[in-house]
Amino acid sequence: PVLDLPTDFIRPSVQNYDGFTVNYLLNEEETKSIKSFAKENNLTLYMTLLQAYIILLYKLSGQKDIVIGTPVAGRNHIDLEKIVGVFINTLAIRINLSENENISDFAKRVREDIVNAFDNQNFPFEDLVGELPVNRDLSRNPIFDVMFNLLNIHRQDEDVSEQINVNYIHSPAKSMFDLTLTAFDYGENILINFEYCSALFKSETIDRYINYFRRIINLFSKKSDIKISELDILSNSEKNQLIHDFNDTKVDYPTDKNIHQIFEKQTLETPDKIAIVDNDCSLTFAELNAKANILSFYLRKSGLLRNMIVALYGDRCSEMIISLLAVLKAGGCFLPIDISTGLNRSELILKESRATFLITQEKYSSKIKFDGNKINVESIIYQTKNVNNLPNVNTQNDLAYVIFTSGSTGKPKGVLVEHGNLTNAHFAWRDKYYLEKGNKNILQVASLGFDVFVGDIARSLLNGNKLVICKNDDRYDLSKLSNILDKQVINIFESTPGLIIPLLDYGYKNSKLFERLELIIIGSDSLNPQDYKSIQLKYGKNKRIINSYGVTEATIDTSFYEKRDNIPELGSIPIGKPLPNMEFYILKNYLLQPIGVPGELCIGGRGVARGYLFNDNLNNKKFIENPYIKGECLYRTGDLARWLPDGNVEFLGRIDNQVKIRGFRIELGEIENVIHKHKKIK
Repeated sequence: PVLDLPTDFIRPSVQNYDGFTVNYLLNEEETKSIKSFAKENNLTLYMTLLQAYIILLYKLSGQKDIVIGTPVAGRNHIDLEKIVGVFINTLAIRINLSENENISDFAKRVREDIVNAFDNQNFPFEDLVGELPVNRDLSRNPIFDVMFNLLNIHRQDEDVSEQINVNYIHSPAKSMFDLTLTAFDYGENILINFEYCSALFKSETIDRYINYFRRIINLFSKKSDIKISELDILSNSEKNQLIHDFNDTKVDYPTDKNIHQIFEKQTLETPDKIAIVDNDCSLTFAELNAKANILSFYLRKSGLLRNMIVALYGDRCSEMIISLLAVLKAGGCFLPIDISTGLNRSELILKESRATFLITQEKYSSKIKFDGNKINVESIIYQTKNVNNLPNVNTQNDLAYVIFTSGSTGKPKGVLVEHGNLTNAHFAWRDKYYLEKGNKNILQVASLGFDVFVGDIARSLLNGNKLVICKNDDRYDLSKLSNILDKQVINIFESTPGLIIPLLDYGYKNSKLFERLELIIIGSDSLNPQDYKSIQLKYGKNKRIINSYGVTEATIDTSFYEKRDNIPELGSIPIGKPLPNMEFYILKNYLLQPIGVPGELCIGGRGVARGYLFNDNLNNKKFIENPYIKGECLYRTGDLARWLPDGNVEFLGRIDNQVKIRGFRIELGEIENVIHKHKKIK
C-alpha cells in the first residue's frame, strides 16, 4: 500500500536493481533528543532508531508483524577476532507491534526482541531460508524486503553539518532491497541514508517518508507516553491538503425545491415531451405528472403524512415510477422492493420497515402479505380527476426514500435518504454528466430495489431526458440489449463491469452499434485496468467512459474517475475524486492516513444519509462525527482505500474480508512462525 505503483506490482527484472539514495542529517537538537530517549529507556542507539523505523513501516503499511533484515559482523566469538576473512551474516529480526502500546513500553519489548535475535546471529541466513516454507520469488528477497543498519563513525572525516536544512538530493544507486535505512552516528549529529528501489518508489514519496521518520523521532522524547495508534505523523500542510485541497468540492446548489417539485417544474417546461418508454407504450411528462397526481391525492386522502413509509412492490415499469413520484408528492417516503428478492425477504422488509402503505400491481396483490393499507396502483391512476399538483409539505430534511441492503450479515437494514441528499446528487449529476439540456435518452436496467434505479429516474426525469425501461428478459441478452441501445438511440447507460464489458466487446464487432452512446457509467463493482484500457481504446475517442463509486448510505454515487491516457497497467482503476459537495477521508484509528497509505474510506458531505432505520447501535458505529468539520457526519464505508498523489482515490477491497495488500513487497502477516520455525532460532 505504500508503493506508487499498483499493489500487486512485481519487480520486472531480477537483474535490474536500479535505485536511488538520499541523505539527510538530524540536527544537534534532534540527535540529543533521540540519544536521551535511548539512555532513559536503557536502549542502545541502534535499538532506538530501529524502533522508530518499525513504527514508520507500521504507519505506512498498516502491518503489525514486521520482519527487518540487518547485517551482523559475525565476530562475536573471541577466537574470530584476529582471523582474516568475511564473517558477515544477515539477521532477520521479527517484531510484533501492538497498537495499544505507548512508545516507552514498546521500546522495552523491542530491546528484548533484539537481544534474543542477536543470540542467534551465527545461524547462517542461507540455512534459515532453506529451512523455512516460504514461496520463492526471484524478483524479491525470500523473508524481508527492508533493511536497517547503524554505523558508528568514531572520527568525523567530513563536515556533515552543511547537509542540515537543505533540499533532499537523490543520487543514482543500486538497491538490493525495496528500502534500506542506514544511520551514521557522528556524535553530535546522526546522518540518515535511505536507499530505495526506483521501480517501486518515486523520489517525492521517499521525501515524505523522511519527514515522517523525523516526526516520529521528535515525538519520542516529547510524547513517549502516547499510544502508537494515536501517533500522528502528518504535518499541518499535509492535513490541509487531505482535508481541504482534495475535498475542494463546494458548490452552492439550490435548496428551495425538493425532488418532486423539480420534476413538476420540468413538466411545465416540457409537457409534451416523451418522459418514459415502457415496452411499446410511452408517457409524456404531462401524462406522467397527471397520473402521479391522481395517486398522490388518493394517498393523502387515505391518511398519508410526512415521512410515512410507503412500500413499492412490483415490476420495473412505468406504474412503479408513477407510484414513486406520487409518494413524494403526497409527502411520504417510498421504499422500493425488488420482486426477485423473494416473498419471504420482501415480507421481512415490510415488517422491519413498519410501512403504512403498500403499492403494488394486481398480479402481486394477493401473493404478498401486508397488514397495512394495500393499494392496487392500476385501479387508481387511470382515473381522470385530481390531476393537479398537491401543495408541497416537505422540507429538505424530510425523508425521500428508504433502501434496504443486506450488508455482510444478510439481515436487511434500511438506509434513510433525505430530500436534501437526493437533491444534491441530482445537481451533481446534472453538472458532471452534462444533463441540463434535456436531450439525452437513458436506458434503465437496474432492479427496482437497487438505488441506481432511483438514480436513473433523477438523471432522466428531473432534467427533461427520456427514460427507456429495458425488459427483464432483455437485460442480459447481448444481442437484444444492443438492439435496444441502437433502436432507442440511447445516449447514457450505466451498469456493472460484468455486463458493460462484454456488451461493448459485442458491439465493437459491428461498428454501426452504439454510435449515439455518449456516456458509459461503470459502477457497483471493481474494474480492472485491462478492461478499462480496452474499452477506452475502442470507444474513448467519441464517448465518455467513467468508473463510478458509491454506496447507498451516501446517496448512490459519491465519486467518479475518467481518464483516457496514462491508465494504470495493474491494480484497480481509481474511483476518482468526490462529486460536488461530497468529501473523502481515509482514516485509521480516526487519524488521517498519508498519501499512498491504506485506511478506511469515510464519506462526508451533503449526500450522507440520515442513518439506518430503527438501528441506533449500527448508527453509532457507522455514522460518526466528522472530527475535521464541526457539525458534519461521516459514514464509515468499511472499504479499504488510499489517496493517490493526484487527488484520486484507489479502492483496495473490503476491510471485513481481510483483503491482503502487498506492502513492502512481502505480506508480513503470512510469515506466521517463520522466524520461530527452526529449533535453533528463538
